[in-house]
Amino acid sequence: MRHETELPRDIEVDVTTRGDLPGAADYARAKIGQLGRLAHRPVLRARVRVTEHRDPAVERPVVAQGNLDVDGRLVRAQAQGETAQETIDLLESRLRHRLERIAEHWESRRGEQPAAGPHEWRHESEPSHRPSYFPRPADERRVIRRKSFTMAPCTVDEAALEMNLLDYDFHLFTEIGTASAGVLYRGGPTGYRLALVARCPPISSVRSSST
Repeated sequence: MRHETELPRDIEVDVTTRGDLPGAADYARAKIGQLGRLAHRPVLRARVRVTEHRDPAVERPVVAQGNLDVDGRLVRAQAQGETAQETIDLLESRLRHRLERIAEHWESRRGEQPAAGPHEWRHESEPSHRPSYFPRPADERRVIRRKSFTMAPCTVDEAALEMNLLDYDFHLFTEIGTASAGVLYRGGPTGYRLALVARCPPISSVRSSST
């Protein structure tokens, strides 16, 4: 029996707007929602925020931010424009480009490692799903906002890919070949600059002798 592969459907997009932006939410849902057809992996969550600045001195008063959770990997983009439609179109174009980049990255990594066996974990394996909270009684709970960052080991190319996917101007990471802390940032003729923290050599003991 022949089975046809189901094509990816449009994704549901959580859109929030701030300012006088009539029709912007519906347009963003339709425009960004179509990107699900390009994703080679499931889009677990999609969020878009469109904001209008009220300062008349701002040339491009509309800002749109988009975040896609593509099978656990965050893809982010931001755009500015004179109108909501123009800004959302630009945001869609940037997210589309990042989805194409991440698809190429996943495709190039296919076949690099065999599937992990039972009770075997590899760096590419899906992490175990454990609750990230303690089941405290409801009357003892409180909300605490906290941000943390882990300098994951990776190559310089992988750091550049991650920085572009997240639309950041710099990226902190641990260079996997030397285990040195590094920062990749935009600049120079190639568009990237790299700074690595040199590791201190081990201090050898010095034995003094009296003469």
